[in-house]
Amino acid sequence: MDPVIKCDSRFDTRGKAKTWIGRNYVPQSVVTRPLSDLDEKIRLLAPFLFCSAKHLNVIWHALLEVSYDSEGCMRTRGREHFFLNELSAACKKRHLASNIIGLGPMSNENVPWIQEIGEREFGQAVIEQSRRVPVLVDFMAQWCGPCRQLGPMLERLAREYGGRFLLVKVDIDQNPYLAMSFGVEVVPTVMAFKDGHVVGRFHGALSEQELRQFIDMLVPSALQQELAKLNELILEDAAEALKQLDRLRQTYPNDEDIAALRAVALAELGRWSEALDEARRVTEGSDYYRQAANVLARAEFRELAERVGGLAACQARVQSNPGDAEAHYHLGLCQAAAGRFAEALESLLRAGELNPALAGGSVREMMVRIFNLVGPDSELANTYRSRLAALLY
Repeated sequence: MDPVIKCDSRFDTRGKAKTWIGRNYVPQSVVTRPLSDLDEKIRLLAPFLFCSAKHLNVIWHALLEVSYDSEGCMRTRGREHFFLNELSAACKKRHLASNIIGLGPMSNENVPWIQEIGEREFGQAVIEQSRRVPVLVDFMAQWCGPCRQLGPMLERLAREYGGRFLLVKVDIDQNPYLAMSFGVEVVPTVMAFKDGHVVGRFHGALSEQELRQFIDMLVPSALQQELAKLNELILEDAAEALKQLDRLRQTYPNDEDIAALRAVALAELGRWSEALDEARRVTEGSDYYRQAANVLARAEFRELAERVGGLAACQARVQSNPGDAEAHYHLGLCQAAAGRFAEALESLLRAGELNPALAGGSVREMMVRIFNLVGPDSELANTYRSRLAALLY
């Protein structure tokens, strides 16, 4: 069986290196032999590395083309593919793929939240999945020593976190265009994706503590997971959701996410004064800022609806005078206040059709507000945005 061979050496252009570790230590007289005697050095080193002088020659010349930055990341100087192909051949020839210069096969264990992918799978495995859960992409290479330190830690933490984030491994040599498109110049490079976008990155091998800190900034905490469930519960049982939010408020009195969801629940229960007080506490840094902003927007629609007489009165005016643009506009405000957004958009659009002057002013403004309430990218918003554009242009 071949011995474990590690090359912790980092050869510089002066031919200096640390000791090679194999079955025996390489004599320093060999390691420090000047570059002018390169061929002789290769011949002398070969027995200690248990590979042929021919293949060691390729590895040696390639190593001279490699430098390391301050973070321990390997930087190559334009000979990546030549180096990797020849190194791979040398390793396979002597069955040293897991032994030479600290390399070893990455784990192929079938774990749901750990994947090795290529360019074709990237969109689904990373971009789309990141809309559901944070995704860490480990851009690595089989020949990279620091990758061998970082990779097992990432895989172990992915198992420990149990699906709270996904780990995707990308071999830059098999996917060069993918690495290039994300500006990967050194390995390992780890990028974090959320909602389809890169939200963080680092280079080099971090300590486990640093790695945990990086991951914890991305994955939802126990509180965030509970709030996500309560956000869904509000639509089914606002009273029960509010009860649980009040319990969390005792532990986290200043949490803006709790304030935002309390505002939504209180609004659903018709307790608008309390809802507005909570919504005004929420800043843009909250994950539920849009929900709180929607409560404020709905409150504005309520005020407008009260000024024009309320929903019943506006419905009666439209029925008695269906050609009255202003009546349709007021009805749209009342329907929005009641949360009947599809009907509100239809009424506002009808007002714009009856009165082009309203279309480019008040109608457009109110419809845009509703788009933000229902979600700017929602199907409802996209449908009526197109219809509004056709009306205006």
